[in-house]
This record gives sequence, structure tokens and C-alpha cells, in this order.
Amino acid sequence: MDLETFLAATIHDAKNQIQTIISELSQPGAANATDGQVAGDANVSSTRTEQQLRYLDQRLTAVMGMYRLQTHHICQPTEVYVSDMLTTVADLWGPAEVICEPDLTGWFDESLVRVVISDAVHNARRFARRVIQLSGTLVDGGIELCVEDDGPGFTEAPEARQSGDTGTGLGTYFAEQVVAAHCRDGRQGAVKTGRSPTLGGARFSVWLP
Repeated sequence: MDLETFLAATIHDAKNQIQTIISELSQPGAANATDGQVAGDANVSSTRTEQQLRYLDQRLTAVMGMYRLQTHHICQPTEVYVSDMLTTVADLWGPAEVICEPDLTGWFDESLVRVVISDAVHNARRFARRVIQLSGTLVDGGIELCVEDDGPGFTEAPEARQSGDTGTGLGTYFAEQVVAAHCRDGRQGAVKTGRSPTLGGARFSVWLP
């Protein structure tokens, strides 16, 4: 997938999300609903719309990141407190459990990696039964970031479990491009998917040198 294809697919995905938001905002309330029911429905609709708008913002951030990587080959690593980043993602897309030592730091492009993890959490929310878990650990001299859930896992729904999108493969492709841009001492980042050994569902991880 080249940059042009990525842009076209992202625009298509964004248009679908916008159409969904417009459709939900244009639906009239139930005429016979009580005040409590109307308020409850409005709160649910508002939360869903907010999540969809966050997803659109995420996709646009990914587009800017891809442009930066493929056109200018710019990756801007800085020291990152891993727990703080994972907590920020969990607060945006939660509820999710964060497991990470508070003083764990990594050296990576936070804006790009945060989108990768956010994509994975957004995807996990579609399949998790109850639990989503984010973790950051020191592995083999680098940082491993994981998103796990207690859903059916990748193997039971391979056509649907595209990381961070609705089946277009945008999230997976973006993640691969981001980790490939992280190289240190001849070592390159990697993406892995599999089954969570603790939750039994899907496990998405990135390793950054």
C-alpha cells in the first residue's frame, strides 16, 4: 500500500464515519419516551458520537504521520513515560486496565506510537466482552506495548480483526510503517498479533528498540 492508496482508503473510511454521525444526529427522539428515557438515549448518542469524532481525529493524525514518514522520512523519537502515554489512551477509549511501571521510559515518536496503540484499543472495544488491558514492559532491551482483550481473538474472526479499523487494513499497515521507522543500533521495531495468554482473546503488540 503506497501513500496514495492509504490516503484514498482513509478518506473512504472517514466518509463512512461522517455518514454514520449524520444519520445518528438526524434521528428524531421517540415521541412517547419519558424524560428519563430521552435523557438516557441522548447521553448514549452523545458518547457514541464523541467516540466516532475521536476516531476521525485519529485517522487524520495517521494520515499526517504517514505523509511525514513516506515523504520526508521523519521519525522524531523523544523520551516517553510509557505509563503516562498508555493511561492517556485508556482515558480516551476506556474503560481499560493499564499495567506498567510508572517510571518505565522509552525512546520513540510518541505521536505516531500513540495512534498505533489507540487504533488497537479502538479495535479491541469492538470485540472485547468485558476486559481490555494495556501494558508496557521492558523486553529484550526495548519497550513492548501490548493491547489485549477477552473477546474471540484473531483466529476466530480473521476477516474482521484488522487492527484499528473496520476491515480496510489501515490500522495494521500504519502500525507496520511506524514500527519499521524505529531503528536503533541496527535493530528495527516489530508488530505481532496472537492470542492473549491471560485474557484468552486477541493480543496486539509492538516492540520498539
